[in-house]
Amino acid sequence: MGTVFFGAFAAVATGRYLDRTNKYRSSLKIEAIGVCIAYLASTYLFTTETDWGALCFCFSAGITLTPSIPICFQLGCELTHPVQPALVTGLLMSMTQVLMIILNYIDLY
Repeated sequence: MGTVFFGAFAAVATGRYLDRTNKYRSSLKIEAIGVCIAYLASTYLFTTETDWGALCFCFSAGITLTPSIPICFQLGCELTHPVQPALVTGLLMSMTQVLMIILNYIDLY
């Protein structure tokens, strides 16, 4: 529940920040560094074998990983400006589903 709550808060905050500043590249860099730090810290947090370690990881993963969705959708809409945002978002989601199906079959093989 903490991942969803903090992830939703971070996604809204990131979306508002991008609407005001249009700094997509720096947002992607900050998000990528944050995800790397969160997942590297998880190697220590899960070895503590306490609930607090898992909770800290869930909170940090929600804050750092979830904002990639508004960043990528808004960047896609900016890069394909004359095209309607609904079409761009739909194509991005469709390609994600196709790639996940392909990766699922590769994983099962």
